[in-house]
Amino acid sequence: MDNNRTIKDFGLFSTVIVVVIGVRAFSYARVLADYAGNDGWLITIISGLISLLLILCIYKLILLNNFKSFSEICTNNAGRFIGSIFQLSMMIFIILNISFGMRGFIEEIKMYLLENTPTEFLIAITILIALCLVTSNANVLIKFNEAAFWIIFIPTIIIFIFSLYQADLTNLLPVLNEKPVNYFTGTIRTINRFEGIEIIFLVLPLLKSRDKIRKTLVNSIFFITIFYTLISMIVIAVFTKDQAKILVWPVITMVKSINIHGAFIERWDGIVLSVWIFFFFTMFTSGYYFSADILKNTFKIRNNKIAVLLLIPFIYAISLYPGNVAENELISNWILPLLFFINIVCIPLLLLIITKIKGKGVESNSNPA
Repeated sequence: MDNNRTIKDFGLFSTVIVVVIGVRAFSYARVLADYAGNDGWLITIISGLISLLLILCIYKLILLNNFKSFSEICTNNAGRFIGSIFQLSMMIFIILNISFGMRGFIEEIKMYLLENTPTEFLIAITILIALCLVTSNANVLIKFNEAAFWIIFIPTIIIFIFSLYQADLTNLLPVLNEKPVNYFTGTIRTINRFEGIEIIFLVLPLLKSRDKIRKTLVNSIFFITIFYTLISMIVIAVFTKDQAKILVWPVITMVKSINIHGAFIERWDGIVLSVWIFFFFTMFTSGYYFSADILKNTFKIRNNKIAVLLLIPFIYAISLYPGNVAENELISNWILPLLFFINIVCIPLLLLIITKIKGKGVESNSNPA
């Protein structure tokens, strides 16, 4: 395992960020507006704090189990049968997330680029393209995430700046005008937008240095929370809460509406769609690889490539199941929060408790920060 430890801190930082944010960031502001109106940004902060606690709990679990894989942690602490159930539950959750995410991505591509291309064809081509990365190894995948991080966020920050030209910050007022139950419900229904933090089960065992893991994880969640908060606030400032509620992808619509006289770029939506593609593939390929890794370890499959191929029909069928983008959003918004609670809250906490009771693990000889 030590020979495979080549990933640096930035690999962990960038992977957590790009996997968590994914393509649903472009519809996140609409969902927040539905629950909390002007105060959707407050839900992102609450969700960020909860996610920070969860990712640190997962880190503690991995640390106490000497940086073993997720499958080994499940089997060693819960036994082969229960451990296999935990592994399959996590795998199903990730597959559903990336499949629904892919369907949303495909619908967006059809709306703006390939209107007459069959959905079935686009899904098949997308999976085939992703296989180029997923059939490699985790180190290659994480290096891709490192490169994609800069490709994604440099133009995104520029777009945010130009979007402010048409923003009216008074649209964010009044603050704290919603009922407390709306903030609670909104947090419960949207916490799954931080799905992806489980990727550290895959990345942490591969880290070259384990001295700054906690700091890196805190920084990554802080970055994600700030990013989500800015998206929510800018969209409301540009459109108002009532308009944001009826837009399928408010970020895309916002970018298309940028019109700055004398600007050197005419089609801003082309830039954001390019960013969208990178957002999708970082989320999809990382989740796909981790799912295949779990499947391989659970059923003792010879190598990861076979597991990757076995998952293709399931991903294809799930992504094709929703009749349209509205149905895709409806299904994912009801199923994924429940599965998030089971797999990101219950299972890691239960495994952590079992580990503590059994007295397994050591803190680490290197005293990671």
